[in-house]
Amino acid sequence: MPSATPSTATPTLPMETGTQATSLHKQQQFVCYMCCDKVSTNESIILTACNHRGCKACTTKWIQKQEGSGQAITATCPYCRASIDDNDVIAVLGRPFKQREALARPDNEEIDDLTLQWLNDQTTPCPGCGSRV
Repeated sequence: MPSATPSTATPTLPMETGTQATSLHKQQQFVCYMCCDKVSTNESIILTACNHRGCKACTTKWIQKQEGSGQAITATCPYCRASIDDNDVIAVLGRPFKQREALARPDNEEIDDLTLQWLNDQTTPCPGCGSRV
């Protein structure tokens, strides 16, 4: 007597990279750990350096956030922080990683009177360090 497969069985995640995926694997889904949405494997990105997978939208946002921070020299994997290969960045963004300059405030920045009044009314000095909280 053949055994029946329950209809609620979850598909297994294929281990192949995007170029090795078969048409059967392209129809499977996985959960993106950044947004917790179910995403089909053909809408996902597999990072070649570490083989971690994420949906294209989340991976794009992650890389763009790293670019905008001005702190990252290269894009890193959101899971293990391994450097992302330049070809993977180009596959996600359509261009290479562009580090932005960090925004720095001038040392002599002055606070206008209205802001200073609000700070004095709404905050109190910390007894330990003197900064306003």
